[in-house]
Amino acid sequence: MRTFSFLLIALGIASVGINGYDEYCSRFDPKEQHILVSDSLISNKSGSSFRDAMALQWFGSVCMLGSGIAVFSVWRRQERLDPLSPEYDWNGDDS
Repeated sequence: MRTFSFLLIALGIASVGINGYDEYCSRFDPKEQHILVSDSLISNKSGSSFRDAMALQWFGSVCMLGSGIAVFSVWRRQERLDPLSPEYDWNGDDS
């Protein structure tokens, strides 16, 4: 579970970095990034189309990063509550 959370966090950080670079360069190529984007969004070459596509990318990146942090938080809490874990909080303090 720890590996999965670290993988999600790493992919989220990398994706946020790539999105920041794409935003800075004002480019978006869904064929290059292998994502699912509607054909109407791809065929429309206006500025709002770029904003919509980047909003979709940012949402996915932040969700991936947030889910990685959430999984890591749940894993850490379970480690503290597991009596067989070396990180067991023997005082019973839940906070």
